[in-house]
Amino acid sequence: MLSQMNVVFLANEEDDTASLIQGYLQALDHRKYIHSIESKLPHSTPDILILDLDYAKNIPDFLNSFSKLMQDGESIAYCQFPESITEEEKNLFSVLLSKEHVRLDLSRHLSDLQKIVELRKHFVSLSNQIIGASEERNSLIQQIKKILKKKVFTTKKNQDVTRTVLIQGESGSGKELVARLVACGQTPFISVNCSAIPETLFDSELFGHAKGAFTGADRDRKGLFEEANGGILYLDEIGEMPLSTQAKLLRVLQEGEIRAVGTSKNVKISVRVIAATNRDLRQDVLQGKFREDLYYRLNIFPLYVPALRERPSDIPLLARHFAKIYAGRNIEFHEKTMKFLQNYPWPGNIRELENAVHRAVILSETDILLPEDFSLLTETALKEEDKLPNQWQDLSYQEFKLLQEQQEIKFLKARLHAKEGSVSKVAKELGMARTVFYARAKRLGLSIKDS
Repeated sequence: MLSQMNVVFLANEEDDTASLIQGYLQALDHRKYIHSIESKLPHSTPDILILDLDYAKNIPDFLNSFSKLMQDGESIAYCQFPESITEEEKNLFSVLLSKEHVRLDLSRHLSDLQKIVELRKHFVSLSNQIIGASEERNSLIQQIKKILKKKVFTTKKNQDVTRTVLIQGESGSGKELVARLVACGQTPFISVNCSAIPETLFDSELFGHAKGAFTGADRDRKGLFEEANGGILYLDEIGEMPLSTQAKLLRVLQEGEIRAVGTSKNVKISVRVIAATNRDLRQDVLQGKFREDLYYRLNIFPLYVPALRERPSDIPLLARHFAKIYAGRNIEFHEKTMKFLQNYPWPGNIRELENAVHRAVILSETDILLPEDFSLLTETALKEEDKLPNQWQDLSYQEFKLLQEQQEIKFLKARLHAKEGSVSKVAKELGMARTVFYARAKRLGLSIKDS
């Protein structure tokens, strides 16, 4: 309902068109939601601003003030001669009409802008569930905004460009929450974990089956694609999908139709697919475990969800959030506790942090969580220190030494580049004598010209 929107109307009170618009807005709902007709811009951004440009341009520095005010709002502007407005000015407004057309099309344009405003509010509500303030978190939110903007403003002819999104990230990092943010309220939203489906049942689960298609198929059954028709199908852990089903999924994405197991009839569907994986699909493609053509088809809009250890500044916010949930009140963390949590590697990511905080809240005997309340994590961290990194598992000692030298060469080259090739500056920075630096570089086969 428009009455739930903050609608501001800016026009000359004595103008006939303004009177018509004012009457129309008031008729939509008896509650007062119109800011009023006045001679200045509002102080805060409204959801929708309707303004008479012939009148509004009399306000000092109007265009500059308007562009700052309406960065997160929508606007319908009208004037006697819209063709006289410059292209640069036109880009400031969501809709620009003549006075004649605002009378005819106001209702339709308000309805269109209302959908955009509702989508924006829903997006803000969902994005607040992705807790944090780090650059990594904010960058992810901005990427999703771009996807949604494309979804809102693309036409039916080229809407397929926003059809698939591939979310990559470690287990427990919050991929499904990101998927729901991408969906932004679009329904139905059907979620399926591909790793939980037996290989022999994949086709039936996704595309449905006819009665008698196989032993135990005692009735016709819709697949998940049909259940998600008109909405979103979220395929979690898509890297676990067998190659035979991958070929059929590719056809669905290309043709927009499915065929149930045991039938010869194709059924048209309209489903946006959001896929997620904790695997490196590019590596799986090289190893023949994942179809290359499907990978590129899914990867139209790639999103990477950072691991928790990649956004340590968000850990205090997340920890306090979970502590408040499980304690029912604000809980403090000792300084040493928070430092430990930020330095812990979190192999299980946000899911592991939530469980650890939940356990600590139960074990704690005070309102301040101490390092000993996270004793299980401390033991895990000590064990992790003794573990061999995955990339070293199969190396011989000679291969390890070679890898070490390659990394050292990269390191020294990068430092030299940063100091514009000055050996003296790099050696001083690294706490080495110039002669020692030269000897080390020569042993590594690194060619150096001091500048």
